[in-house]
Amino acid sequence: MREDASLERYILDILEEQLYQRGLHASSPLLEDGLLDSLGFVDLILRIEQDLNVTIGVEDTDLDVFATPRSIAEHVGRIRADASGPRGVTTTPLRDGNA
Repeated sequence: MREDASLERYILDILEEQLYQRGLHASSPLLEDGLLDSLGFVDLILRIEQDLNVTIGVEDTDLDVFATPRSIAEHVGRIRADASGPRGVTTTPLRDGNA
């Protein structure tokens, strides 16, 4: 499974669990539809940081980044790619698309 598809599924799984909402899609508008409030936003960031061993800084919390599960997955993918770059920092791999 491709890393970006795996990250999308991971983000969707977290959101469905956190929001008690089934049937979310990668393009579901989280903020526009009011699915993700400020507390949910913080919970989501903390969960991603803990599960994937990444740091999402204040500069990474642009609301456009958190507009949809796909945009979140793309951004987390970039953070993971940057973290595994020349600095030698490692991140926790996704397990077979199921976090």
